Amino acid sequence: MTIRISKPAFNLRDKISELDTDRLSHEKLPSGSIIQQQRLYDTTAQTLGAKTSPYALFTINFYPKRVDSYMHISTHVSWAHTGMGTDDTDHYDVFMFTRRHHDGVTSYIGVNSNLTRSWGHTNNNAWYKTDVPPSNDAVTHGWAYFTMPVTNESIDKTPHTLSMIQYDYSVMCQNGFYLNRSKHNTTNGGASSITITEIAF
Repeated sequence: MTIRISKPAFNLRDKISELDTDRLSHEKLPSGSIIQQQRLYDTTAQTLGAKTSPYALFTINFYPKRVDSYMHISTHVSWAHTGMGTDDTDHYDVFMFTRRHHDGVTSYIGVNSNLTRSWGHTNNNAWYKTDVPPSNDAVTHGWAYFTMPVTNESIDKTPHTLSMIQYDYSVMCQNGFYLNRSKHNTTNGGASSITITEIAF
């Protein structure tokens, strides 16, 4: 006696399509993959007086998607100082920092430990320091209409959290400091930004 068994048609291609395999979850991304990216683009013209400890000029709040990921932090700053156009800027030190704030703890990212310059207020956690910033008064107007761009790339290997991390760009300055504007006015200047890229590890 012959027994015949019938079953519904099975289409493998349709089943694979149902799995939506063209979009991997962030947990399954291989090492080196970009999980997410967030960018703050800042055009606000700011003027600071002397700051003897790091002062945050802009911040970004970031929520990691994986606890084992790294953060690539790219900071671009357009800046000037109040000594632009003067003969001697020996008293216009500027220090720049990237900081991480999480659970009430502040840490520094991208520290260049070779930079030990101090004007009596020491902080050796900067990624940029200048003792005598550029100035030129040899021509009419000089550098009073000019801003200087500076960029820093750094890696934060210590998130290990899914809760919010705040990153900031901070400065210490012996005299006045300008962000996104020239010394002369706010119609000359530039823009600054901070970009956080979460990378699977």
